Amino acid sequence: MNLSKPYLYGVLIGLLLAASGSHAANQRSIWNNATGDYEFTTAGNWGGERGGLPGNQPDSGDTTNAIIQSSGPVNLTSNFTAANPFDVLIIRKGLTLNVAADMDLNGSPLLLGQTDPGNLLNQTAGTVSVTNLNIGDLAQTGEEGTYNLSGGTLNATGGITINDNSLFSLQGDSASVSASSLTLSANETGADPTLDFQLGSTGVNAIALTGAFQINSPDAVLSIDGSAFTGGPGTYELVTYGSRTGTFPDPSNISLTGSFNGLQTAISYDADSLNLVLTVPEPSTVLGLLGLGAAAVMRRRRRNLADAATES
Repeated sequence: MNLSKPYLYGVLIGLLLAASGSHAANQRSIWNNATGDYEFTTAGNWGGERGGLPGNQPDSGDTTNAIIQSSGPVNLTSNFTAANPFDVLIIRKGLTLNVAADMDLNGSPLLLGQTDPGNLLNQTAGTVSVTNLNIGDLAQTGEEGTYNLSGGTLNATGGITINDNSLFSLQGDSASVSASSLTLSANETGADPTLDFQLGSTGVNAIALTGAFQINSPDAVLSIDGSAFTGGPGTYELVTYGSRTGTFPDPSNISLTGSFNGLQTAISYDADSLNLVLTVPEPSTVLGLLGLGAAAVMRRRRRNLADAATES
């Protein structure tokens, strides 16, 4: 085939432009813990094409991801606010981010879980402010994450999504969550997106949604642990919402563990809330339990008398 010189020049220029464009396309901040202090807010711990803290430069239209993928765990113990919005903060390859202070991503999203399972964010204090929070990567199998919130506040203005085999856990009665929406999704059968509540002595603060609560997976799991609960009977809101799609589909998908201070448990859905209902056991139930206990005592007494007669 006879190719003209202008055609070849055009091809060459196109290749050069593509190469320069691909080079410019990645302007990432990549965690490397170069200083060895494991502190998120230490600028010297971030390398990559852009380097420096996430969002340290205005977005020029390039890919401006901030990536945590090695040399962990990463600790955020002093307040951080991104100077500029950026594409996304990604925690992947089984890394852990521990948050004990404010983390404001300045209108940027957070993806917890990419490349490998075991990605973890533990928040014990401070306010985490993001647009979208995606826990696990719905596009890929085995890319899972866990967000444990035991103190402080999570604000997700663009919503929270819990994907395949990933978990969001609200622990105790001091942490709080506000978001535009909450979605439980899965792209494979048997992959359990899980919403977990570990009650404090007085319960939990309800996850406050301004919009939709969407239970889109037939394998979605609701887990509630009442081991630390010392409160009384009543209806305790777990999630408040503007609208709801779906329910947790099967009783086996709802796990209720712990004593709940001796109260009976049930789950209910209202027009605007998902609730844990705690009631005093019916007298017949209590009498039945007492009867079982008395029968056990009588059997033990007869056995002791029989043993004593045998010995004599």
